[in-house]
Amino acid sequence: MRLPTQKAAPTFPFLILALITFLLYVPALSNGFVNWDDPAYVLNNLKIRSLDFDFIIWAFTSPAVANWHPLTMVSHAVDYKLWGLNPAGHHLTSIVLHSADTFLVSLVVFSLLKFNEGLGLKEALGASFLAGLFFGVHPLRVESVAWVSERKDVLCAFFFLLSVYSYIGYAKGLSKGAYLASLALFALALMSKPMAITLPFVLLIIDFYPAGRFKKSAARPLIEKIPFFILSGASALLTFWAQKGGGAIVSLERYSFYTRVFSAIRTCIFYLYKTIMPFGLAPYYPRPTGIDPLSSEYLLPIAVFAAITVFSILIFKKQRIFLLAWLYYLITLLPVIGIVQAGGQAAADRYTYLPGISIALLAGAGGARLYQRAKNLRPAIIAVFFIISVFLMGLTIKQTRIWKDEVSFWSYEIGLFPRTVPIAYINRGMAYEDKGLLDKAIGDYTAGIALNPGFADSYVNRGGAYNGLGEYAKAIEDFNRALELKPGFMEAYYNRGLANLKLGNFKGAAEDFNEAIRIDPDIPAAYNFLSIAYSGLGEDQKAFEAKGKAEKLGYK
Repeated sequence: MRLPTQKAAPTFPFLILALITFLLYVPALSNGFVNWDDPAYVLNNLKIRSLDFDFIIWAFTSPAVANWHPLTMVSHAVDYKLWGLNPAGHHLTSIVLHSADTFLVSLVVFSLLKFNEGLGLKEALGASFLAGLFFGVHPLRVESVAWVSERKDVLCAFFFLLSVYSYIGYAKGLSKGAYLASLALFALALMSKPMAITLPFVLLIIDFYPAGRFKKSAARPLIEKIPFFILSGASALLTFWAQKGGGAIVSLERYSFYTRVFSAIRTCIFYLYKTIMPFGLAPYYPRPTGIDPLSSEYLLPIAVFAAITVFSILIFKKQRIFLLAWLYYLITLLPVIGIVQAGGQAAADRYTYLPGISIALLAGAGGARLYQRAKNLRPAIIAVFFIISVFLMGLTIKQTRIWKDEVSFWSYEIGLFPRTVPIAYINRGMAYEDKGLLDKAIGDYTAGIALNPGFADSYVNRGGAYNGLGEYAKAIEDFNRALELKPGFMEAYYNRGLANLKLGNFKGAAEDFNEAIRIDPDIPAAYNFLSIAYSGLGEDQKAFEAKGKAEKLGYK
């Protein structure tokens, strides 16, 4: 799609910046997949292995991993077509997209700063370069780039930024082509990740400042946004449908509205803190067990939130950029701030990908202004900027290593939160089990069960490891416990059937496999092992029928 013509920007520095960002993430090419959504999106997703018409229909009509993001699923299918299950190719696509996003952040910031001719070219160029650099190399970006499952972040931002850039061109020249391009690119952003739904409000901020379109009339800018808001509404409904169906929406009974508001304010300031002090960045931040608004954990963020808001309002007449950047930050965070709670995390680094642009803009503009005014200190200022940039790059490289493999990934999480994230032990146990390290796997499963004894899957996982070690009696105890917690748990019946088969309890095995088949009649292996159980019972006809069913379903 050809973008609207604007006054040519000196893009070469931004291309250099994109290259720097790409080289920074080259080490991620040696990373593998992780057992956190990657199996659902790529490794075990048979849908993406056929890039045909049926796949396209599925992508646009079905939720995937409790989300509706068809363009993201198409990107995964294209990657599979090109690279198969070689993780380097999947990482390469995400790195290229992030590098392009870094370029676009600089370009958009430059276009905003040069909206009117009041700002010098060198100052605007310097501010834009610094903004892009801050955005591209900050370690808060690592989760969105190094995690294959977060392709939706970098892809959504790509179209989001292109849409904003097109709209800036429209606001300058009122070109119908630029407006339609912005609307079309917005639709593509929504089909990549629904977090883009806030873009109409972002465009209204641009209309207000720096475009100044509300000075003439508020009616036209508002009417122009109607198609954008219609797309946002449709995306919100599709997202609610997908996440509700996938069980990702947490009810108010579990987290009250009162709790969510205080948590949302805390999270807003938490992201700012992590931007300034990017240490201890975690793949999963557990929610606090209780909310006490009078504790310092909540009072301090509320005070900081209020102070930033009041400060931005008080200096609005002199410096509009602070309030508008603050509004952009809050608006773009709104879908993931926890008012509508999806999942159990308190926060996530990936949620800062779009909101972080406003902080990058302020950092770039502030740095450029300081450089312009403090002429005698310019060598020192350049040295400080260089040191900060190298420091952030070092943290980014270090953070990227965390995603190298599943054991490294979950060991890092356990190191940060040894007593509050049971899923970290369960998933590391699965990684150990895949490597054949069954004793270590059982140790992790046991630790996870100690932290959350009500999670049925943990018992099935540990029972499977016990099966692998030949400790079938212990395995059966775990499968029994899993069925107590989760009646009708197919995997528990199936694996208990395997244990009973090994113990020579053919009757119990036959009952378990029959129950597993009743719950899910399309498991070839269940029919095969049922056939063995029937043979042990001397019921040859039933064994023959079960074997035939297994072969019919493709068991080899």
